[in-house]
Amino acid sequence: MFYIVICCSPDLTKGIKSPLCPIFCFLFLYAGAAYVSKDQKKELLLFIFSSFISMSLLRCLVFQLSMYFILCLAGMISRTEQSQDVLEFPMKQRYPVFYLYSPDKLYVGGTNILYLLDFTTKEINKTAIHLKDCTDCMIYVTLAGQLNRSLIICGTSGTRTACWKLEENKIQQYSLPEEFVPRMPENNNLVLIIENEVYSTNNGRRDKYIFKKIYGQQPFLYTGDGFMRKPHYIKALVVDSKEKYQDKILLFFREDNENVRSTEKRISMVARMCKEDSGPTKLSSYYMFSTALKSRLICGYPKKGQYFPHLQDVFLLKGIEENLIYGLFTNAWNHSAVCSYNLLDIEKTFSSSSLWNAPASNLAIRPGTCILGDRTPEDTFNRASKYPELQDWIEPSGKEAVFQNLSHYRKIVVDEVKALDGNSYRVILLAAAGGSVQKLVVMDNGDHSVHMINPFNETKEILSLILEPTMHVLYVGTNTEVIRLPLDDCTAYNETCEACVSSRDPYCSWTESGCQSVLKQAQGLQNITHGVDARCLKQSTFMPIRGNVSGRKKDYGLISPALPQDGACCWREENNDLKICITHNGTCTLLLEYPENQRQEQQGGMQCVALKRTLNVGNGFAAQSQQPVLIVVLLMGHLKLIYLCFGL
Repeated sequence: MFYIVICCSPDLTKGIKSPLCPIFCFLFLYAGAAYVSKDQKKELLLFIFSSFISMSLLRCLVFQLSMYFILCLAGMISRTEQSQDVLEFPMKQRYPVFYLYSPDKLYVGGTNILYLLDFTTKEINKTAIHLKDCTDCMIYVTLAGQLNRSLIICGTSGTRTACWKLEENKIQQYSLPEEFVPRMPENNNLVLIIENEVYSTNNGRRDKYIFKKIYGQQPFLYTGDGFMRKPHYIKALVVDSKEKYQDKILLFFREDNENVRSTEKRISMVARMCKEDSGPTKLSSYYMFSTALKSRLICGYPKKGQYFPHLQDVFLLKGIEENLIYGLFTNAWNHSAVCSYNLLDIEKTFSSSSLWNAPASNLAIRPGTCILGDRTPEDTFNRASKYPELQDWIEPSGKEAVFQNLSHYRKIVVDEVKALDGNSYRVILLAAAGGSVQKLVVMDNGDHSVHMINPFNETKEILSLILEPTMHVLYVGTNTEVIRLPLDDCTAYNETCEACVSSRDPYCSWTESGCQSVLKQAQGLQNITHGVDARCLKQSTFMPIRGNVSGRKKDYGLISPALPQDGACCWREENNDLKICITHNGTCTLLLEYPENQRQEQQGGMQCVALKRTLNVGNGFAAQSQQPVLIVVLLMGHLKLIYLCFGL
């Protein structure tokens, strides 16, 4: 490295005649493109070009061959900015099923096989799965989960279904109800396991759209036949309450639209029922859910008349301050939007809304009410059964979407991390159709920063997105592999202080060691709100912009001209420290306070300095932008060879 610096320095190379100097300059220009300033690049190029003039034929040949060798070698090296662990399946799986067993262990069920992926030892353990009386049957695993503290695996051959229990690395067939397994692996089906109780939308050989309890403590309740209209199930989850009898089950699905309140053919719904529901007093409906109601989920921008009616995925975030449901929606053009719903708001809607199309009544117990240790009265049950849909719809927090994009996303998970400013930030992770993962940081002011992670070297379909919240790790699964991505990996922003801070990534801060994880070292420079830190900007090259001054009484606001989309701005008072401003709608505003009897003009001049911030996260080559320059260098080398050989 010392020799390279000597050769490449314009002040030191005047008396140096080494033929390796241009080669080292070329290597440094290509490999270190991201770490070289524009002035340094110019100096390196000028030195290379000046070397051509005095090159002999032998030196020119050595230089050209060395350049080709460097380019070929660089093409064989994969440069990835996002660190990751990859475990590949021995065989490609058509219908893989993923289950996170522990923070670093993940089960994947395939065809006649169960893989245990250990990301600590980087090992894959295999367990064969067969029927007792049919070792040649092709079994597709459809379920993996924990029941009664044992790992349960269920699968189907298309005509037969079965389950197995895995204990102490030994697997044995285990008798469970047929509702645990759909007949075909591609069938839309949900199985919800809550400790030692199991609920399912699969009804064996019967073609009915019902949700029912299939395992655990009696009674085994089910929803009515007409409760859902040709549903496509998305997810089922449990919401815990302080009092156990108030625990709720939420079932998310899309169904046919048969009401006249909207024009969409299919709409997104959420059903709610009491987990400890004992059923109605009505004998003919003794084993039906007596508290089941449903409402439509709305996502979009009502003020703009823009809606995303098709629910794709759901995630429950048990946050530090509040519990939120995040829904991923699409529209007819496969554009995507993310909406968040506060669980308290959902509960309030179900507890206060009237029932759609239902006549007025004076019931002693409201439909949907959880009753402690008793059954629901018959008149309350009859009303809920006949009019199960709420008049009010479930609207997102803030009355509009958190984020919308023209891309098509299929999976969503949400993490929460505490930044150095003491605030907690929610990080939305979205699986795109092409195999990339979008990392979206949500700000309190509605702003957000977006980073793209490309975990694969080729286009792949992401089938599973699993978050491990204690370690802040994301598991991304396809039909050939599982990749583990640490969300606090900050190497993508490790070039400069401003690259780290301007990323507005709450996991990362700039320290003496570079861009580091705040989970491992809770110190450094970080600014999630504005993405600018004056201590970084002092070391940057500024472009002065003349700003406007407006004032009233003792409060003054300095507003900058329009900024580029990826720009940041700060105000500087003459040669003093920089002052961070608020960037909004393409301008930068700085609020100042002066005594009422003192004019702003007496305080000296203020200068707006703009800084462009561009960040490319994911797989990529930092030196790709240098390719046109390098082609020119190669061309000049060829011309020099022609001149030396033929004297042209």
